[in-house]
Amino acid sequence: MGAGGSIEHNGAGRWHRHAGRPGTASLREPWPRPGGYSCPAIARQRSHRSPGRHRVLVSLYRPRGLIVPDSTKQRSRVLIVEDEGIVATDIRTCLEDYGYEVTGIAASSDDAILEASKTCPDLVLMDVRIQGDPDGIETADILHRRFGVPVMFLTAHSDPETIERAKKTEPIAFLLKPFKKIELVNGIEIALRRVHAERELREQERWLVTAMGSIGDAVFSTDEHGRVRFLNRAAQILTGATLEQALGVPVTEVVQVAPEDLRGFRAALGLETAENGSRAKPEYRVVAAAGDTRWITARATKMEGLEGRPIRIAVMQDITARKQAERVLRRQSDLLDQSREPVFTWEFGGCIDYWNHGAERLYGFSREEALGRDPHELLRTSHPMGIPEIDGVLEREGQWSGELVHTTKDGWEIIVESLMVMVKEPDGRKTVLETNRDISERKRVDREIRWLNADLEKRVRDRTAQLEAANKELESFAHSVSHDLRAPLRGIDGWSLALIEDYSHQLDQQARQYLDRVRSETQRMGSLIDDLLQLSRVTRAEMERQAVDLTAVARNIAARLREAHADRHIEFEIQPGMMASGDPRLLEIALTNLFSNAVKFTGRRVAARIGFEERLSEGEPVFCVRDNGAGFDMAYASNLFGAFQRLHKMSEFPGTGIGLATVQRIIRRHGGRVWAEAQPDQGAAFYFTIGT
Repeated sequence: MGAGGSIEHNGAGRWHRHAGRPGTASLREPWPRPGGYSCPAIARQRSHRSPGRHRVLVSLYRPRGLIVPDSTKQRSRVLIVEDEGIVATDIRTCLEDYGYEVTGIAASSDDAILEASKTCPDLVLMDVRIQGDPDGIETADILHRRFGVPVMFLTAHSDPETIERAKKTEPIAFLLKPFKKIELVNGIEIALRRVHAERELREQERWLVTAMGSIGDAVFSTDEHGRVRFLNRAAQILTGATLEQALGVPVTEVVQVAPEDLRGFRAALGLETAENGSRAKPEYRVVAAAGDTRWITARATKMEGLEGRPIRIAVMQDITARKQAERVLRRQSDLLDQSREPVFTWEFGGCIDYWNHGAERLYGFSREEALGRDPHELLRTSHPMGIPEIDGVLEREGQWSGELVHTTKDGWEIIVESLMVMVKEPDGRKTVLETNRDISERKRVDREIRWLNADLEKRVRDRTAQLEAANKELESFAHSVSHDLRAPLRGIDGWSLALIEDYSHQLDQQARQYLDRVRSETQRMGSLIDDLLQLSRVTRAEMERQAVDLTAVARNIAARLREAHADRHIEFEIQPGMMASGDPRLLEIALTNLFSNAVKFTGRRVAARIGFEERLSEGEPVFCVRDNGAGFDMAYASNLFGAFQRLHKMSEFPGTGIGLATVQRIIRRHGGRVWAEAQPDQGAAFYFTIGT
């Protein structure tokens, strides 16, 4: 219609278009598309403005009850399906006068389907009775299913059968003929607003479904009776049921709750009141799709849905991993409680949050008394470096160990050996695990031991001083013995020799033998004094350990013995490369005695063989001096190393019996041991070790 056109109300609910009559509404520009003003039913569901409206302007006058479309949106598109041409044209004119875009007029089902497929209208105005077959109701059902186009029925037939058939196609509205234009326009506007509101709602539902699908927790939507309307992907995984399988099924059948937890679960969802008015239990066991038992928490929110019907949104969180972790923690806590040693934890800079039975036994504070208390205040912790310094070490190094003084509930001070380990948790909290051991008794014993050691050291010093004094007296005595005894012996030997030399012709053979024996005994007495003095010096002499080449020492001794017994055939076999750590002078004395013994006891052999070798026994070097001499009976081996002990007669093998005693004392002073093996007339072997 042009700019000069106008429309007029005839008072009977009909509108006529004519040119430029004063006082009528003039069409100046496109009228807004319907939907800018919400009807009460839509307002109850959504407060959002619907998209897709058209623009028109009308004069300030409009029929009473007319819903004015939104003036900021594009025009709505309407398809008219009406087999009466005049009625269809009249409707088209009316709609275009009000700013709607009529996409076409169809008189039959085929035309309507074709036109809808080409133009995609926002709304179809459908007459129930149209040309051909199928009729308008069936055509509306096809359009709704195929294209999703909302249909508004226009009909003069209001019989129950027609109404029931029409309702099955889910029409957006139903308008009985004859109708006023204002009723038609208002009906279309309300229908379009409802369509757009439902589209918005479906879009929001799609968004909500997408959002719910991305949530890791199981989400259910139920009606007021607890029947499932929606469940997200996590809920499907938990229950093993698809959305199609769960729709309309009670949620307590979809979620397989343990029988003993079912009542509390229903109470958590608001499906029944908790027993005795108590709060619903927060955790429940369910049988998951895989057949295993899972722990969940459940909470539900009640809200108003479409048409004011209540719905519930239930969120179920799988806490099985948390329950397993709690079970492990309880187990660990139980194990820690079995420890007799005190174990407790406290938040760094804060209070005690765990206190085991060992701590209760040692300190006397019960768990209830200790929890929530500052550990240093509770136990009155004392340390020379101070608590702040200990905290600083904990922060820098993550642990601290040392001795602390604590005070028990009874007021006793105890000393504990403490180990503190800091654990930094993901949320930034710092927890300190402290384990203590009561060492008060050990410290007391240590003090006593230190006192006893000090006393013992004093006694040792005193005894050492006494021994040094005794050694000095013994050394003085030995020197006196050496000097005072040697003088008479020298006199006896000298006068006996003078008697033999000067008066030999006056003495018979027997007298001369007596004098020879006197001289021999005095010389033997001199040798005995020399050996005793040597044994005394060996016992008292200071040791100076160093590396000693035993092979070289043995070869020197062998050379001296060959020279001393040049009239004998003696073969020495000395292993090269033998080394030891010891006092060179003392080790030479020991080897001299062993080699001299071997030379002496091989005196009756035409070819004497004396060997010196080293071998390993259990990782320890063992040295051996062996010979092919007279040997001895092992039954008397225990007497070998005693002073003045002899296994042979003096007439067979002369000697003082001091040599092996000297060897034993030297080897013992080196931390070693000496022993012998022999058989009569089969030779002997003397073994010794030298400690490090």
